[in-house]
Amino acid sequence: MNCRTRERRKKFVNDNEIKPIAHIALIKGQAKISCTGDTLENSYYSFMYKHKTTGKSGTFICGSHAADDFLKLLDLPTMKKFNPLIQTENLEAVTDSKTTEKNDTQTTPVKEWHPSTEQLNNAISLLMVCWNTELRPPLSDIKAKLEQYADRPPFLSQVKTVNTVIAKDFSKRTIQQMIEELAQKNSMLRFKTFSFDLLNDMLNEEKIVSLFG
Repeated sequence: MNCRTRERRKKFVNDNEIKPIAHIALIKGQAKISCTGDTLENSYYSFMYKHKTTGKSGTFICGSHAADDFLKLLDLPTMKKFNPLIQTENLEAVTDSKTTEKNDTQTTPVKEWHPSTEQLNNAISLLMVCWNTELRPPLSDIKAKLEQYADRPPFLSQVKTVNTVIAKDFSKRTIQQMIEELAQKNSMLRFKTFSFDLLNDMLNEEKIVSLFG
């Protein structure tokens, strides 16, 4: 996919159903290639699409400039950036000033996240950071719905699916263990503390071993 110019982006929006999935900060040493061909080292946006005629679907990523344009063309508000790091003066590498600009078309008030939905959304975002991977189904589908219905609690089926995906980790780590390991490998960076107690409670009630940690 090539979304280098505004005309290409307009055509892609006309031909496809597009949903924003995530806006993720990149930590030191991570980089992504945008659909514009640029190398992204600060942060990136992830979108999912489905062609209106052929039904072909997939995901793509881009930087703040292209993402802002896509969101304006879709008449959608800007997305809050997920940053696993504690912001200090020494963490300039993960600061993207463009992402603080408001979308000119933003009229929809920001929803307040339901606590358990926010925990599940954080868990998916952390997997993207810890595994340094792009979002694919089923996580992309779940995250898009979490963004759309942020003020509602997640379905148990969504929590169970994410828990199953975590189990695919090669080292059989929980998300908390992934964060701890990432912090040890990047001792110069300070990671935030994340809690998944509400998700753990949901799984414990079903007698399912939680891998959120």
